[in-house]
Amino acid sequence: MNIKKGNAYSLPLMSVLLLLAFAMNSTAQETATAEKGDLKMTVHLPGVFAADDKDEIKVEPTKYSGDLIVTRILPEGVTVKKGDVLMAFDAGQVDEKIEEAQNEATDAEVALKKADAQLQSAKIDLESKTAQAVVELRHLQLEVESAKEEQVLEIEKKEKAIVKSEYDFAQQKVDFETLKQIYEERQVDTTAKSGDILIGREVASIEKSRKSIEFRKRQLEYFRKFDNSKDQLDKELAVEKKNAEIKKQEIKLNADVADKQAAMVKAQRKFDSAKKKVDGLIEDRSQLEITSPRDGVVFYGSTGSDLPGHIISSTGTDMKKELRIGGRVKTHGILLTIASMERLSIKIKVDEGDIQHLEQGLKATIHPDAFPNEEFQGELTKVGQFATRSGYVSIKKTFSVMARCTEPATQLRSGMNCRVAIQCKPVTDAILVPVSSVFSDGLEYVCYVKKGDDVEKRVVQVGLSNAEFAELKSGVEAGEKVCLQIPDDGNGS
Repeated sequence: MNIKKGNAYSLPLMSVLLLLAFAMNSTAQETATAEKGDLKMTVHLPGVFAADDKDEIKVEPTKYSGDLIVTRILPEGVTVKKGDVLMAFDAGQVDEKIEEAQNEATDAEVALKKADAQLQSAKIDLESKTAQAVVELRHLQLEVESAKEEQVLEIEKKEKAIVKSEYDFAQQKVDFETLKQIYEERQVDTTAKSGDILIGREVASIEKSRKSIEFRKRQLEYFRKFDNSKDQLDKELAVEKKNAEIKKQEIKLNADVADKQAAMVKAQRKFDSAKKKVDGLIEDRSQLEITSPRDGVVFYGSTGSDLPGHIISSTGTDMKKELRIGGRVKTHGILLTIASMERLSIKIKVDEGDIQHLEQGLKATIHPDAFPNEEFQGELTKVGQFATRSGYVSIKKTFSVMARCTEPATQLRSGMNCRVAIQCKPVTDAILVPVSSVFSDGLEYVCYVKKGDDVEKRVVQVGLSNAEFAELKSGVEAGEKVCLQIPDDGNGS
C-alpha cells in the first residue's frame, strides 16, 4: 500500500514502521489496545482555480481566410467592463479581399448577362425554326391531300370516259341491229358486195369500240394500281421525311437550349457565390473590433487548463508572442478569455488509487499557493467516472474531480494553483491499531499481541490507514493489546 507524501498515506507503511522501531530504544514494552471505531481520512491533492463564468474570444470570419494584424490589444490581467474594446485588427488585408471579391462579382454578373442573352437567343431560334418546320410540313401535307384529290378526279374522269364509251358502244350495237332490220325489211341482198361491205364496216367499228373500252378499263386499273399509289406514296414519304427532320431539328435545338440553360444556372450560381462572398467579407470587416461580452478579467488564450499550473492551453508560445500590437494571429482560435472571478471552481487530477475515497459533496479545505496563510472552505461538486492517461506514453491513469469554494474569495484568480485537503468518508466499525504497532516481516505484515507476560507474533491483513491509525481486517480482535515495538528477542517468545 503506497501513499504519497502529503496524502492520507504519507510513506509506505513498512518504512514508517521500521523508522518507528529504530527510534524506540526503551527497554519498557509499551502497548496499545486494539479498538473498534471509525477511521477518519484526509486526501491532499494539487488543484488549479478555473473561472466558471467566462467567455472565450475568437475571430471567426465566414469568408476571410488568412492572418490578422493586431492594431490594438489590452494587457493581460486588466479588469474590463462589458462593451470595452478588447482587440482591433488592421482592415487593409480584408479590404483587398473585398475588392478582389467585388471584381469577381462584376465578372460573374457580366457572364450571367451573356449566358442569359444566349439562352434567349436559343429559345427564339427554337421557336422560329419550329414554326418554319411546321409550315413546311403543312405544305407537304397539303400536297398529299391535293395529290389524293387529283387522283380521285383522274379516276372519275377515266371512269366517265369508260362509261361514255360503253354507252356509245351500246348505241352503236343498237344502230347496227337497226341497220340490219332495215335491210331485211327492204329485202336488200346483204350478200351483195355493197351490203357486205357496209355490214362488215359496222361490225369492224363495233369490235374496235369494244377493244377501246377494254383498253380504257385496263388503263384505269393500271392507274389505280400503280400511278395513283406511286404518286401518293412519294408525297407521303416526303411528309415522313419532313417529320423526321423536324424531330431531329427539335432535339438539336432543345439540346442547345438545355446547354444554354445549364450555362445560365452555372453563371447564376457563380454570381450568387461571388455576391455572397462580398457580403460575407463586408460582414467580416465589421467584426475587426472586438468588444467585451461581460465584466471580467482579461486572460490571453484559454484559462483553466486540465493540467494544474497551466493557464494558457489553447494558444502555443508562438501565438502568445503574437498577442501584441503588430502581431499576426490566426482566425478561429481562442485569443482571449474574459473571466469573472466571482465564482471559481477547482480542477483536480486524482490518481486511480485515491478515487475510491471521493464522492460528490465531500467537504474540502483549500489552500491557495499565492496566499499560503489563508484557507477557504469548499466541497466536491463532480467526481469523474472515466479515467484518462496522464500523458501519451504514460500508463498512469487519473480521474477529473471538480470542487468549489463555499465562501467568498475575491482575491483569487483563475489559473492560480492550490492544495486541496478533502475529508473522505470514514471507514466505520473498523479494528484500529496505532500504525507503530504494525511491522513488516518479509512480504507480510505482523503485530505482536501481548498475552499476559507473553507476546504472540501474528500475521495481519492491513486495510486503510491515516497518519495515526491502521485498519486491521484480520489477525487482531478488539480489546487485545499490541506492542508498539518489536520485542527484544524479535520472535515474540
